[in-house]
Amino acid sequence: MITRLLKIARGGLLIWGALSLVGVMSLAALTVYRASFGNRDQIDKATPHDVRFVLNWCELGDERIEKVEHSHVSSRSFTGDHLDAYAI
Repeated sequence: MITRLLKIARGGLLIWGALSLVGVMSLAALTVYRASFGNRDQIDKATPHDVRFVLNWCELGDERIEKVEHSHVSSRSFTGDHLDAYAI
């Protein structure tokens, strides 16, 4: 009886450990991706929908946007610092 319970507990702990390992590896892979490949400068890729907050913040209305001439969205640092610049 006790040996059977130990086998069940051992199997449960083995499954829990495997799931935990997969979770930790997934989190590490996501962190590395976001810090390197998924974090690049975006130049001239903004649309009027992306920059509408600029005119809405000044209460001028986003319908005044005719065209986004140039844009630069810098990559984010570890602390979240970044720079967004738009020529509309």
